[in-house]
Amino acid sequence: MSIPPVQEDTEKPPILVVDKAGLFGSKLAELLAKKHLVVLVTGRLDSAEKENIITVPFVKRVPRIPDNKYSQIFIIDDQSRETRNSLNGYINKSQFDKVALFFVTDIRKLDGRILSEINASPQRVKLILLGDLFGRDKIYDDVSVISRFHESAKKKGGVLVEGTGLNHSLPVFDEDVLDFLVKQTEETGSSKKILYLFPNREITDLSLARMIKKIYPPISIDFVKGGNPRKYFIPEGGDFVMGDYKVEDKIRKLNLDELGGKIEKKKIIRQGVRLYSYKTFWIIFMIFFLLSLPLLTALFYSFLGIYSLNSAKNSLEKGNLVSAHKDAKRGLTFFNVAEKSSRLMVSEASIVGINGQSRRLNNEVRLGKEVSSAAVYFIEASEKLKAIYIGKSQDPRREFIEATNLLKNSISVFRKIEADKNLNSEFSREIKSLEPLLEMLVSTSEVLPDLLGFEDEKTYLLLFQNNMELRPGGGFIGSYGILKMKKGRVEDFKINDVYSADGQLKAHVEPPYPIRRYLPSANWYMRDSNFDPDFPTSARSAAYLLNLETGVRVDGVIAVDVSFVKEVLKSIGTVEVSDYKQKVSANNFYTLTQKHAEENFFPGSTQKKDFLSSLYKSIQLSLSGKKNKSYFSLSQAVSKALTGKHILFALNDSRAQEAFSIGGWSSALIDNRVNESGVYNDYVAINEANLGVNKANFSVKRRVYHDVLIDDGDAVAASLEIIYDNDGKSDYKNYLRAIVPFGAVLKDIKLDGKRQEISPAVTNPGIYEKSGFIPPQGLEVEDYEQYDKRVFGFLVNVPKGKKRIVTITYTLPKAQFKNGKLDYSMSYFKQPGTEEYPFTLNLKFPSGVAIVSTQGRREEDRVVYSDRISSDFTFLSSFARR
Repeated sequence: MSIPPVQEDTEKPPILVVDKAGLFGSKLAELLAKKHLVVLVTGRLDSAEKENIITVPFVKRVPRIPDNKYSQIFIIDDQSRETRNSLNGYINKSQFDKVALFFVTDIRKLDGRILSEINASPQRVKLILLGDLFGRDKIYDDVSVISRFHESAKKKGGVLVEGTGLNHSLPVFDEDVLDFLVKQTEETGSSKKILYLFPNREITDLSLARMIKKIYPPISIDFVKGGNPRKYFIPEGGDFVMGDYKVEDKIRKLNLDELGGKIEKKKIIRQGVRLYSYKTFWIIFMIFFLLSLPLLTALFYSFLGIYSLNSAKNSLEKGNLVSAHKDAKRGLTFFNVAEKSSRLMVSEASIVGINGQSRRLNNEVRLGKEVSSAAVYFIEASEKLKAIYIGKSQDPRREFIEATNLLKNSISVFRKIEADKNLNSEFSREIKSLEPLLEMLVSTSEVLPDLLGFEDEKTYLLLFQNNMELRPGGGFIGSYGILKMKKGRVEDFKINDVYSADGQLKAHVEPPYPIRRYLPSANWYMRDSNFDPDFPTSARSAAYLLNLETGVRVDGVIAVDVSFVKEVLKSIGTVEVSDYKQKVSANNFYTLTQKHAEENFFPGSTQKKDFLSSLYKSIQLSLSGKKNKSYFSLSQAVSKALTGKHILFALNDSRAQEAFSIGGWSSALIDNRVNESGVYNDYVAINEANLGVNKANFSVKRRVYHDVLIDDGDAVAASLEIIYDNDGKSDYKNYLRAIVPFGAVLKDIKLDGKRQEISPAVTNPGIYEKSGFIPPQGLEVEDYEQYDKRVFGFLVNVPKGKKRIVTITYTLPKAQFKNGKLDYSMSYFKQPGTEEYPFTLNLKFPSGVAIVSTQGRREEDRVVYSDRISSDFTFLSSFARR
């Protein structure tokens, strides 16, 4: 709708009032209109034009903000998605016009996101929290105690107090709220951002009822069962602006005096109709019963369906797939019956005028049916996969394809439920935790049969990476295994110490420069093969070196680290390793492994290999030996490891490798984002290599800060700051690589705030290994291009018990706005083997640019985003020129 121009006095711009519901906002607009011109945005169709009020309809999604300058903005929150999603736009409008904005909402409905947005906004944006609103002639809701008491007193001459009456409420009279809001147009008011419009002391339900009884004696007080505890979340730092609020005086304004005569009349009428009522009771009861039968049936069978689904979930968690399958199918049957009854209920509901409630119940029944069908698909797929794993499948290939198709069906239903924002069942949430694993199985279903050896036997190199000694691919390779797959099962699996293979290397293989110079090692062995930040590249090096050392050729490489094994042990519980008479759990796995690895160690010793082999056999026995072992919790562990890059896959088959790379299960340095005008693709990766021959990473923690500045000329400057804390007993000798967008130019590097003199790294061993070599002054830095990115690499030492701050400053290619708009996209690449750590992005933009949308927190001239890094992720923010 086009909005007519507002003829305004430049010294007194209009006031903007937005209230989708319209009830409260209309009252406010009428009061403000006595002295001001008011633009009222409302969804009430009956909002007639009044003097000094221009009414603008609130459209379905986001209301159009009339193009005027305003003296104040009032947003009345109706808790709808449209109103809350439009808050950012109004904040921007307030900031642009440099005027006060008041967001008025119910204290009971305060949303954490709203609170964060208000707190992150300029000081002129205020959050006004209302207590339980009541008025002379308006019942604002049927939830608050004061509203229920008011309505019950008017209609029945009494109030019903739930439970003991010791629940609390915060009543506030609507005229006081309106009076306060009107005064904000004339007074400066409180300096606080949050204003409390309710009493500074909570009032019990019983005290409130007694106040009403004291003022209006004919009103009765009765007690009923119920009364769940009510708690008000009152954010700190606000201002109680109502002072010493006298609730009793406000109740006197409700004009309930006239109820006295009405109540006495009602008593006489009741006596007269009592006999008639008794005679007609049974007739009414039978009619009601017949009309209610579909509703009761739907409710009864829905209850049975929910109970069956919860039983299926519990059985699944315990590993009892047979019981879980029966429960899920039973639940589906119950919901089918409930659905048929609910259809009849909907048709009957139209007769008695309760269409809305009946349709809601019908939707809940339909949702239960969908969840049940998805559960049946999922459990049937799990049964087939388990049969293949334990060797009880008659036709493994056929059953595997059937299982993946069932998983596709299950995921399809769950995604539909999630898209409808109905993912609220416990079973749905449990399956949601398996999404990374299910996504991998479904996305690679076309190549998985071949990878699992259904056609021909497949051989894989399994790398055991110790991420307590971090390397670019995930951790130092201390052991490896040769895994053979046939018809979906493990045909053979042997674990070996990596030094046994490395000792067989006859040829010279030139290692990467940092290994040769700083480890130092003149030769490249499989134990150091995972030195490339791109895991598929590291995997090819590992497979190549394995073949040189042992003659074994493999079809792919799988890598797991200490964190993965600990998650597996956490999911299946303590394992008895009978060969060593030891119990291994997630808590002691690392220390026991290190103990067996380090005692009497020499290159070629087998104690670590023997211990890991025994542990693997014990885990396998634990999984196959117990009838109801929880494969569900094990699947959750694998799913979590996939997201966190604690298990990785690299495959020889190019089609399979493409699927795994795109899915993020190979930790491949690929970037599929499109480079085009109007889109700015930023990229950040921190890659570390522990070259100190120790387990320092057990005690090293890191924090990462990324600052990006887009200036008035659209030039872009950036910095990357990594703060290391080494609480251990060993120095952390770290070869650090920062991977940033192509075209970046290094400006400077600071260590603990001290600017370093940068020198090109000496990478030629013929020079740095020559007798009498003197390293160049300052910090040697590798600066090169790889994978369409820029890489800065240098050695950083973090002494034991110390902290070190590394700051890398660089410029980036110029930002290119398109039609006045720019979409900023930052892709963060998490290094395999790292545990989660804090990350903060500080994105600053020029004064002539406004935020359109962002995943971060808005501040005056920047966007701030903070999170803990546990996986790769992409951050998005959109801007537009003013």
